[in-house]
Amino acid sequence: MPRKVLVTGATGFIGAHLTKALIARGDRVTAVVRDRGRAEFLERAGACVLQADLLDPLAMRQALDGVSLVFHLAGGGVVSTSSPAGLETLRQANVAPLRVLLDVSRALPIDRIVHFSSISAMGVQLDAVLDEESLCLARTPHEIAKRESEEVALDAWARHGTPVTILRPSQVYGPGDVRSEILKLARLVRRGVVPLFGGGMGLVPWVYVSDVVDAALACPERPEAAGRTYIVSDQEPYRFRDVVSVMARELGVRRGGIYVPAALARLPIALAERAAKLARREPLFTVHRLESMCGARRVSISKARRELGFAPKVSLDAGMANTISWYLDAGRLS
Repeated sequence: MPRKVLVTGATGFIGAHLTKALIARGDRVTAVVRDRGRAEFLERAGACVLQADLLDPLAMRQALDGVSLVFHLAGGGVVSTSSPAGLETLRQANVAPLRVLLDVSRALPIDRIVHFSSISAMGVQLDAVLDEESLCLARTPHEIAKRESEEVALDAWARHGTPVTILRPSQVYGPGDVRSEILKLARLVRRGVVPLFGGGMGLVPWVYVSDVVDAALACPERPEAAGRTYIVSDQEPYRFRDVVSVMARELGVRRGGIYVPAALARLPIALAERAAKLARREPLFTVHRLESMCGARRVSISKARRELGFAPKVSLDAGMANTISWYLDAGRLS
């Protein structure tokens, strides 16, 4: 029997892929959106589109009527922000709507709520293999907001038994992604001007969007997943220089980046970051981000493999070929 499913953030990159996968398997999907004008493609795919304020408890109660599964992907704010104002915007977009959703759903017969977080909730921790038991060391506004959203979800489970599962994807990429840093990176690669700090030897965990969707779809099928958190990523991280090289190959350029010694980059980046803060502007680049790009970030997917049956299927080569092809066809790289 088809289940009635609610998806928030359905017009976003991952949300759109997930919504289409749910429809393809026969579920009746309601997509809650802020702007109905951006959701015509979801209606064409077969979703029921509902424009609603995620912070309005009455609107959310109506949206949840008869729903058995919820996938919560709604978010917003500037990921790279470093200001207190930016943190509050991130909280309002990422934490507040989840709190409303969990409060409203408490009295409803919902089987599972899958909340999309990020490995950012753990903060950038280098030279260690992080798993779900690792200490979270969130430092930037984006990291803090992601971790706070997880804490709200876990509190609902602990206090009220709300059947919520948290997914922590690593860097997600794939066709349709036009808001993350991936498109910007592809444009720089096409011009051959990506700065490869430290020779691009830093390790970055990435995962293709369809693999994330597979993990999300598995969560409601596993009773033991309620109240638990799962990291979703490829088995091993990639050297940043290799990511750039794969992009360059798919774009038909000989070299996508320029080697930049990390030691030489640190001081000018620190000075520029300080100047931006004094001027109350968002810095274009930060020392924190430099450290992240130059260090080794590793995560373990053992728990997701064991409990969700998760197994990433799409290689970086195949996934990037699909992604770059979509960017070119959509005219996004001009």
